[in-house]
Amino acid sequence: WGGRKGSFFPFRWEGDTPLLPLRWEQLLVDPALYGAVRLLFPFLKNRSPMSGGGCSHCGAQGKLKKCARCTQAAYCGSECQAAHWKVHKPGCKPSVEVILRRVTEATEKKDCEGVLKWEGRMEELMARQPDDTCTTTLEVFSASHRAGFKATGINEHLDSLVGLEERRIPLLGNLQRFRDQGDAMCDIACCNLLVLSETSEAGRWFHRARDVGAAHGFFSVESKACMGLGKAVMKE
Repeated sequence: WGGRKGSFFPFRWEGDTPLLPLRWEQLLVDPALYGAVRLLFPFLKNRSPMSGGGCSHCGAQGKLKKCARCTQAAYCGSECQAAHWKVHKPGCKPSVEVILRRVTEATEKKDCEGVLKWEGRMEELMARQPDDTCTTTLEVFSASHRAGFKATGINEHLDSLVGLEERRIPLLGNLQRFRDQGDAMCDIACCNLLVLSETSEAGRWFHRARDVGAAHGFFSVESKACMGLGKAVMKE
């Protein structure tokens, strides 16, 4: 049963090369299972889609092109990539690097709503970023929720926006981007005042924004916060 043609185990063959059946080859997506399969059947020539080295389909060495989506599998050409897709598909998830590039390059003009599908992996993205890039990531997701609110009117978008801006504010302080910090505080205050009807919370954020503007000489922030405070008092 050692991988010879006509053996009991239903291996498939490419010429004289024994391979695991396609219906079983999906096991190789899991590195641990791949190791177990290789231990039991060392003569098999299947390669794990997540393994390094040669082509993920045929094992050939040389100039390879990585899968653009997950960047883990690599192929010597489009034919191998197409032939291996059924095996690779279950484990083909966008890599952190790919998501990060798409998120940080997104703007409202490119339809920020499209990046919200990656929000579930935001913590994973931010764990690999310095403060300056983290603020960009938070800003993009915040802008995405702002666009989502404009399109749907659903208040949950604003709740998410406020939470993201609250996380961004201390990072902006660490980077000494005080104008942006004051503007973010005003944005939170406006969301609370105009839509969420939380006047006391809005007043608190306007006060903080005014203090930041006054302390660092940003008159535009200070005046915006003072105008907001006036509206908050009138609304009470």
